[in-house]
Amino acid sequence: MTVYSFTQILERCARLGVSQKQLCRVADVNEGTLSRAKKAEREPTNRIRRRLSAAIDDIAAERGVVFVDEGQETRQ
Repeated sequence: MTVYSFTQILERCARLGVSQKQLCRVADVNEGTLSRAKKAEREPTNRIRRRLSAAIDDIAAERGVVFVDEGQETRQ
């Protein structure tokens, strides 16, 4: 599994149209943790990034979206 940077996680969320609330629910991460990281403009811990990355991949797979390159995606 790829662990994305916080910036990549936020970009993928935006491209998928996933809300912060939905991402946190799927990742089992407290929404406040994500809000604080965004506000402080710093990377969350590796554990949190792993959970968020896995959640993004799960949501993308559920929707049939495959990220092939930065800024591009395809639907299956």
